[in-house]
Amino acid sequence: MDISITKRLPIYREERFRTPGELEYQFGLWVDRVGEQTRCRQVPYLRKLGQYAAVLIEKGNGKLLSDSYGDHEIKSGDIIILFPEEPVAYNPYQSWSEKWFVWNGPEAKALENAGFVKKSHFIIKGKRAVFLETFNLLCSLIDLQDKAAILERKIILTKFILGLYKGEAGTCEEYEYSEYIEAAMDFLAINYSKELSIDALASKYNISTSHFRMLFREYTGTSPRKFITNLRISAAKKLLVQGLTVKQTAHRTGYDDIFYFIRVFKALTGRSPGSWQKSHLGF
Repeated sequence: MDISITKRLPIYREERFRTPGELEYQFGLWVDRVGEQTRCRQVPYLRKLGQYAAVLIEKGNGKLLSDSYGDHEIKSGDIIILFPEEPVAYNPYQSWSEKWFVWNGPEAKALENAGFVKKSHFIIKGKRAVFLETFNLLCSLIDLQDKAAILERKIILTKFILGLYKGEAGTCEEYEYSEYIEAAMDFLAINYSKELSIDALASKYNISTSHFRMLFREYTGTSPRKFITNLRISAAKKLLVQGLTVKQTAHRTGYDDIFYFIRVFKALTGRSPGSWQKSHLGF
């Protein structure tokens, strides 16, 4: 693709900034937001984020384009690092699933100036597990505003940036079996509410259970069981926002024991399902 096309693309400046709390600003580095979405092909435009971000392309492929970066293919498992004021166009060929977290603060710029994140190294490969571990930890803390959670988010983010700088990557074997792990992830995304056996899942792909667990953790950053739990709680949040009761939500997401569901939900989110629902429905 001709790079000069960027001269003709409209520029959209992202204006969604969360005002950091006083303590976050004192700490100098904060997580602005965490999220995930399915992005469909659309008319390309240049986007100025105004903050730093890491975007994991979980499934799908597409194109990234900018004057500074050039023209690059983006594939499943790639992480895109976005920089403030750097216009970038990135789009799937058809659609892709992505997860992301955004950060900002004086120390964010200091880390860039010190070379811990570089515009010359903006597409990261082989770090899916590192990203997902960071993403899951931040998701569990993002709604908490006590000083311990604020500091913990900063530490988690700093460790992620340090991990990228050190060049910690997954094993080569992880990629050899990536097709099977991707298939297992798709299967779990559909069947998360059912009673699932990890032994049966490994057998489904002709991999020993211990080997499957190891490969799954290397590829996703978590164990198969925790992956299922994260899927269930993510689905539970959506059902609670739709107005289902805690009991109905527990049943829909595969928990026969409502008290166990409440314990798991609180362990991952820091709040009970009822409290979480009230805050998001404005009760």
